[in-house]
Amino acid sequence: MKNKNGFTLVELLAVVVILMIIVLLAFPNFYTISNSYRSKYDATTRILLKNAASMYVNNNIDDVRKEIQANGSLCLPIGKLIAYEYLESDLKDSSGEINKNRCITVRRTYSDGKEKFEYDLNTNTVATNDFYPPIVYITSKNKEVYECGQTMDITRNQFNQSAGEKATDKFISFIETNCTIGVSDNVDLNIEPKAAISTNSNDTRFFIRYEAVDSSGNKALPLKVEVRIKQ
Repeated sequence: MKNKNGFTLVELLAVVVILMIIVLLAFPNFYTISNSYRSKYDATTRILLKNAASMYVNNNIDDVRKEIQANGSLCLPIGKLIAYEYLESDLKDSSGEINKNRCITVRRTYSDGKEKFEYDLNTNTVATNDFYPPIVYITSKNKEVYECGQTMDITRNQFNQSAGEKATDKFISFIETNCTIGVSDNVDLNIEPKAAISTNSNDTRFFIRYEAVDSSGNKALPLKVEVRIKQ
């Protein structure tokens, strides 16, 4: 009786041929499904881009009109929409990336006497100037008296909280006395402090988040300050 310890060459070739036939039959369907997925993904991305650009234009209508009046159109970088939080920072197209310097070209038209804006997402124009938002910063008014920074330690004597006084209000007053909170790029934004407090057996910690926003809703990158009041 003859023993077989493996496949013969003919059997192996038959298996390879069968596998190739299966791949050839399945590939067109896979390719079609893959293309359909990419098309739907990119269509969704385009909707997000257009909606974000529309919100930006509505919030900055006067500046947009001036730009279009001067240049015929507005180059609105995708990176600017991300920086000003009109879009998520992880936005990507089906290729897995997105060029943040690429512009959405905004043009103004009129229909029946009504102003309308068109958004061209197919342009290859890229931004050549800085489109990142301003930042909120902190500096010391007098470093010999007190050193201001994003992390600061002060003593109970320096803090000098009176009875019945809110700790958060006292700290905000303290920082305004000793520090300057401003916005870069000479941008005129309203700065608003938002305070939180946490305590433990050793010290009290204040977390102050300084936000800056204008009437159109444009924001600067916020500043978070941590102050520890030692016993």
